[in-house]
Amino acid sequence: QNQTTMKTAFEFTPSRNTSFRRFAVALLLLLGLSSVPRAAAQSYVLSNLWSVAAGSPSHPFLADDDRTRGIAYNPVTGHVLVATRTPTNAIFVLDGGTGAILGTLPYDTNVITGGTFHVNLVGVTDDGVIYVGNLTTDAIGAAGPYKLYRWASETAPPQLVYSGDPSSTDAVANNRRFGDSMTIRGTGTGTQILLGTLAQNAALLTTGDGTNFTATKIVTDAASGDLRWGLAWGAGDTFWAKQA
Repeated sequence: QNQTTMKTAFEFTPSRNTSFRRFAVALLLLLGLSSVPRAAAQSYVLSNLWSVAAGSPSHPFLADDDRTRGIAYNPVTGHVLVATRTPTNAIFVLDGGTGAILGTLPYDTNVITGGTFHVNLVGVTDDGVIYVGNLTTDAIGAAGPYKLYRWASETAPPQLVYSGDPSSTDAVANNRRFGDSMTIRGTGTGTQILLGTLAQNAALLTTGDGTNFTATKIVTDAASGDLRWGLAWGAGDTFWAKQA
């Protein structure tokens, strides 16, 4: 990207394309970014910027448990967002440069309800819209449905923008578990949210108005469990999945 210049460790202009979103993922792993002087092309060096140990009194949501599973970077504010159920359901806002807690997203218990876990994963679009999904072990069972919430900004109230079974009542129960993996691309009416399952199928959430989403099931020939632990967009309409 020889037309791209670095403003800070957490912001690039004028381009915010897929490759730089991947850099943001690296930053979420608590790494800083510095540039090497440009000649014919640019290269980058990663170095540790800040870290927080599990059980740190300053960050109570980073306990030695499995209740903090979602993390995302907001390219508009330079903040890191962490979805957690410790000590209670919340999405913490951290300073991207220091890791200091700045607060939490507005949380409405009348809006955010249901699921095996009320909140689990968080993602942010390039223009700063925040999405948080619950986790359901079965979208048509007692723990269902799968729900997706939207914050227009870090100060806006949450909205319920999807509630249902993205698997279209798939006959395989493990294909009805959603919330373990999620990835987002696009903005506005072009926003696409990809969800993995415990089995081999996925689902794509799309929107016609930028707010309300519908689901389309994606049938794959992957092995059971291959789409559970991580998703990333590939070229065009392809995606990568990670398994254990």
